[in-house]
Amino acid sequence: MADSAKRTVRKGQIYHLRVADIEYRAFIWQSGSSFCGRIEDHPELPLCRGRSIVAVREQLCTMLARGPIGEPLAGPQARGEGV
Repeated sequence: MADSAKRTVRKGQIYHLRVADIEYRAFIWQSGSSFCGRIEDHPELPLCRGRSIVAVREQLCTMLARGPIGEPLAGPQARGEGV
């Protein structure tokens, strides 16, 4: 029997966020009557949920501003990726 890999395809939009002079890309999609969003290239950050796109964007900006230990997260170039 062949393994069947299940793929999830989400239709949403990319939003550009700027926190502490660092540009981030957020992917936000609708899930039922609410919205969900993630920051691209930062899998360590949890998924955010809210009742509107604006609410999700605000949560993501707040999370980025705090960072893991209260400092802004560095982009992929600062981490040495994509160089």
